[in-house]
Amino acid sequence: MIDKVVAKRYAEAFLESVKSSIGMEKAAEELMSLRDTVFLNRELKSFILNMQISVKEKCDLFDKAFGANLSKETLQFVKFVFEKGRTAELMDIAVSADSLYRHAERAEGVVRSTIPLKKDVIDEIRVFLEGRLHKKVELKTEIDYGLIAGVQVIVDNMIIDGSVKKRLEELKEKLISIKVG
Repeated sequence: MIDKVVAKRYAEAFLESVKSSIGMEKAAEELMSLRDTVFLNRELKSFILNMQISVKEKCDLFDKAFGANLSKETLQFVKFVFEKGRTAELMDIAVSADSLYRHAERAEGVVRSTIPLKKDVIDEIRVFLEGRLHKKVELKTEIDYGLIAGVQVIVDNMIIDGSVKKRLEELKEKLISIKVG
């Protein structure tokens, strides 16, 4: 579990550092390509995980083997991982970077209503959310009779509640807060 947390932190830091240079997409693609190459090559995997082989030797091999195909940012990051003694987490870092990149570029959400919504209404909601979140949004729909009427949209950590139930709860809170004197 700790290794996954470490991998995620390294991936986050790497993706943040390359946003303005090579971009998150290229960085995640390069790490995944590197992961696939190392994972499929038993000798290479054994080499980089071997504790008796120095960091310098590992870095030299990666310069020769991948220097022409990886950006200098990704190559420098891999060497940094080696230097920090996190070689065993490199594969998990690549997977975390890919997952973080994909999540940063798109979001999934739910539109709840008391009746089935027409496709054009769902498309309007999607366009609004994409403009607000600056990423692609995939929506699924659910029927929720507890809403009374209206629509509730949940995307990432955001809830947009336009339901009658919510309005009634807000009205109730206002009435409770009014002092009668």
